[in-house]
Amino acid sequence: MSEHTSAGETPPTRDADDTETTGSVPQPHPQGGLILALGIIGLTCCLPAAVFAWLLGNGVQKEIDANPGAYSNATSVQTGRFLGAVGTILHAIVFLLFLFSAARGGFARYS
Repeated sequence: MSEHTSAGETPPTRDADDTETTGSVPQPHPQGGLILALGIIGLTCCLPAAVFAWLLGNGVQKEIDANPGAYSNATSVQTGRFLGAVGTILHAIVFLLFLFSAARGGFARYS
């Protein structure tokens, strides 16, 4: 197998699975930091941020899975997705406890 390259051009390398790589360096996904920040904010105080981190993270994770090796911050996206999911679930539990307490007249004694 001979590869023809012009002067100054680096020939492509091959991965372990015998696929050509161009030697490009993985770049961070542009929304990775946003997803992580929204996940942290959503877990601590803001339900809409948690839901947004979870949903946006799912879309970005599909992009990363479609192009493995293209993005260097997959861990940030996964962490943001996880925090968004946990924040959404915790906020839902708190809301359900609030409704349960209100239904039982739990707030009447405070007025």
